Amino acid sequence: MTYSDKVKRRCVSQCPSVGINGIMTYADDSTKQCVEKCPDKPWTYSENTTRTCVFKCPPSSYGENNTRQCVADCTYWATFADDSTTFCVSNCPADSFADNISMKCVKNCPAGSYADNSTWRCVAKCPENPALYADKTTYVCVINCPSNLYGDDLTRTCVDTCPTDPVYFAYAPTNRCYKDCLYPYFGEPDLGSCVLSCYWGEYKNMTTHRCEKCLPSCTSCVSQLGC
Repeated sequence: MTYSDKVKRRCVSQCPSVGINGIMTYADDSTKQCVEKCPDKPWTYSENTTRTCVFKCPPSSYGENNTRQCVADCTYWATFADDSTTFCVSNCPADSFADNISMKCVKNCPAGSYADNSTWRCVAKCPENPALYADKTTYVCVINCPSNLYGDDLTRTCVDTCPTDPVYFAYAPTNRCYKDCLYPYFGEPDLGSCVLSCYWGEYKNMTTHRCEKCLPSCTSCVSQLGC
């Protein structure tokens, strides 16, 4: 196949590396011409190695829609390299996540980041809305932490022990840390957990929803002052 070269004013089998305006030209099959920018009807990309207009970029390169070029890295307009389509995309396809470090669509987020299913992005911290927590074993943001772990609202991670400053209590029914336990549970400071029954020598404070110590003169009590 030959192409019309405006520089040499003849038909050539390979378009020149420098065109009339001093930039590279590409062989366009749709017009049979050497063009400085590949056409958008049909939508094609400029491929520098073969100097041709292609519908799909070769392996290890990606079609960038703003420049309509095959590029090694998707660095324009916050797009991500998608190996499954070989395109630079704004939103990664299903079951893959946009990684802001590598600027690629990945199946598994790199260490130090977590896969957020609500945005399909790799994030350093799981979101508050929706409330998700980082599972450090799977590197995924989860609604419910695994057994014996609790969602910590301060760090947005799954922890084995809830924070003590300020004090939070582990609530087993939802696997979350709560500053105030949900009735009929009360916070047991000695355990760091929400419990249904306080220890002997303690009473259930209905205001704070915590187990509070009775006065030293009381062996049991129903309030701070009621032995």
